[in-house]
Amino acid sequence: MSTSLSTPRPNSTASKLSLASPLQPTTIGDLLFNASMPLDKAEACLMKFGAKQLRTECYLWQLRIVKKGVGNNDHMIGYVALLMQQKRVFAEMQTLGVDDGPVKALSAAGAKRRTRHCMIRLLNVMFSEQFAPRVHQIDCRTTRAELDTSPTQGSLAFWTDFHDPYTTLRMDLTKLVSDLPAFTKCDPGAIIPHDAAKLCDT
Repeated sequence: MSTSLSTPRPNSTASKLSLASPLQPTTIGDLLFNASMPLDKAEACLMKFGAKQLRTECYLWQLRIVKKGVGNNDHMIGYVALLMQQKRVFAEMQTLGVDDGPVKALSAAGAKRRTRHCMIRLLNVMFSEQFAPRVHQIDCRTTRAELDTSPTQGSLAFWTDFHDPYTTLRMDLTKLVSDLPAFTKCDPGAIIPHDAAKLCDT
């Protein structure tokens, strides 16, 4: 009696390559800053991501997306080209012996950029069962001394507690119930790692 083993199919996720092995880069960031990966292979791997993921990454890195005219690059090939340009910059930095300080700084700057998804996710967290009873804390009055120390001192405790669920993948915070066309491209499941102060400013 013979048995045949079926080949397991990889799961498709929003943040990983569908065909990546544990030893391969699994995020766009891994591909951009993996010095050991040749440019042609990195480009081929980027093409395995969806256009939406690539476009979001371009926005996070504040890369220039042109939507109209002869320089239009608002499409998948254009997103890959922009990200590959970013990878070449990083490769050149390594060739010159520059450490990863500028890269970390650029990454931090990208993480502070708001996207169309942020406000919807923020509202989902704010009006969740965990935080809805505490929304009134946002308007806590502060003393003059507290304001001199930090403009967000009065509500900082709220936003510090708020930060963890905002940056954690939770299925109950990914829902968007709306038929309005304005929200068709909004994805509250997209997590942009803002800090507590940034969430307060939002």
